[in-house]
Amino acid sequence: MLAAQQQAELEATPTGPTSIADVDLILDENRRLKAKLSAMTKKLDDLSTTNKSLSDENRRLKDSLSKSSSSSNRRSARAAKTQSKSPKSIPISISAAVNPEDVLMVGLTYAGFDPSRLQRNNHGRKVRWFKSFYGVSPTTVAPYLQDMKDMYPRISFKDCLMTMNWLFLYDTYPVLSPRWKQCEEYIGDKVIEYGLKMAELGIKKIIFKLDDTHKLKLGRSLDCVTFMIQEMRLDPSSKWYDYKTHSCGLVSLVCARKESFSHLQISNTFSLLQKYESCLATREPKICSMRGPFIPSMHDITVFRGGEKEVRIEDRDQSALYFQIGGDERFIGDSGYSGEPSKVVTTKDEQSSEFKEFLARAKNRQETFHTRLKSFSVLGTRFRHGVDPDDRMRLHKMAVLAVTGIIQTDYLNGHPPFDIC
Repeated sequence: MLAAQQQAELEATPTGPTSIADVDLILDENRRLKAKLSAMTKKLDDLSTTNKSLSDENRRLKDSLSKSSSSSNRRSARAAKTQSKSPKSIPISISAAVNPEDVLMVGLTYAGFDPSRLQRNNHGRKVRWFKSFYGVSPTTVAPYLQDMKDMYPRISFKDCLMTMNWLFLYDTYPVLSPRWKQCEEYIGDKVIEYGLKMAELGIKKIIFKLDDTHKLKLGRSLDCVTFMIQEMRLDPSSKWYDYKTHSCGLVSLVCARKESFSHLQISNTFSLLQKYESCLATREPKICSMRGPFIPSMHDITVFRGGEKEVRIEDRDQSALYFQIGGDERFIGDSGYSGEPSKVVTTKDEQSSEFKEFLARAKNRQETFHTRLKSFSVLGTRFRHGVDPDDRMRLHKMAVLAVTGIIQTDYLNGHPPFDIC
């Protein structure tokens, strides 16, 4: 009985080959499961990488949205601030009190700058913009306009600035027309009208007398300056030739002398005049004299003497600088004036190095004034106004005196020439 039971169990036990086949199946299934697991793991990694990229992109979008919102808020705040300010009014005539800030804003508005743009920029940049249109800063223009108002109470603020813009840039009337919103005929009439007014003011600002506190023997320097003009087609002659520019020119003797401008209306006085003479005070920011125009071929010392050396003194032009000083007073001049040692001190070999340096600085200072004159394009470029030689001389002297008055005002309002010693 027991033997039969053991035999039955033995027969029920799987044989060797059958067990090996089952193991192979199990191993195959195990490999398939591992491969599937590996594929799922790789897919999970890809999903994780995609999720991270989406998270980064989401974060960037949030940052961008935040910055955009902040910028929009700032713009809205600026817009609200701008709207809350009352816009500056642009006066048509000069007010009772002209201040530099109003002149700055109004002048730039006339020049074409948008008020909102002006409010976004700093003061220094706006002053540079202003000077590029008018030649001097608002701190100079404000007192100059006040002087114009005192002399001409009914003067137009806008027309005065337009004339200063014309003097500095010397644009043609078609260029000025869209800037100043006026027709060419109006602009042409006004710049001449206001230029004559400015010339009258310039004459009042030119004072020959020095400050009594400066008891100087060498209180003034002098020299001549030339300007280019259009060819004198109605009076062609070599007398208009300027050796400096090798073309038609005018010469000015600068020494700031007070005289009436009304004689400019007498045309026959200027048919032979083209040169200007200028004179500066050596210890003061002052233009002492401006004479001319004279023909360029006339020598500087002839202009100074008021006539040729052979002409008797009583027959010379008594308004010449030669007759304006006496005693031991002397002018400082270049070698062109060496023929008048009793009136003009020039550089000599026997002088000390210190004195030569003093004379050189005085003459260089004189040249800086000429540079300032020519920084105004009406004088720095070829002058084209005037229908005949007489009219051209009259209008050119108008421009010289007007610019001289502006520069003198600039000297007295924070921009004087350099000190000699």
